[in-house]
Amino acid sequence: MSGSLVTTAMYDREGSLWIGTPTGLDRFRETKLTPIVAPGYLDAPAVASDTNGAVWVAARHGTPAALLAIGDRVVPRRDAPELLTCIYRDLRGDLWIGGSGLWERKGNTFAPVPLPPLLAGGSPGGREIQAFARDRDDRLWVAMVYEGVFRRTRGPGLGAVRGPAGTRARRRQRHYGGQ
Repeated sequence: MSGSLVTTAMYDREGSLWIGTPTGLDRFRETKLTPIVAPGYLDAPAVASDTNGAVWVAARHGTPAALLAIGDRVVPRRDAPELLTCIYRDLRGDLWIGGSGLWERKGNTFAPVPLPPLLAGGSPGGREIQAFARDRDDRLWVAMVYEGVFRRTRGPGLGAVRGPAGTRARRRQRHYGGQ
């Protein structure tokens, strides 16, 4: 609190408690932890809100993965991909989901985004989207487990981002026990 002496107090219509002290004003809001009852177990859920106020949950959930829209009620998406690991809403309001692939929400559906070819010796089963971000130039960046970082440029797919020479090879060798 901003001071040790309460000089005034008020509850507003949203349930916040306002406290005035000789040295400032504080607002306290009631906090509640409300469990969301999902249709099944959620393993490692990721969350993002959309521009309409719904909260989307992407989680590993066996086969298929769980993709839920939570507004007034929990709505499971039956068209969820087999593996989901992350979800992201960018500054434009676009919603992206990742896992065994990459999908962009277009209206009420999630459209697949083409991924670059696998690295030599790579396995499609081991490819997972790990994280997303957009930069100030409005380019989408995608991190893939064992594959590296990719950037979406003009066109439908992703292009590899080049790091220092040998970066990928060293990372792959270290992971698989090579020298």
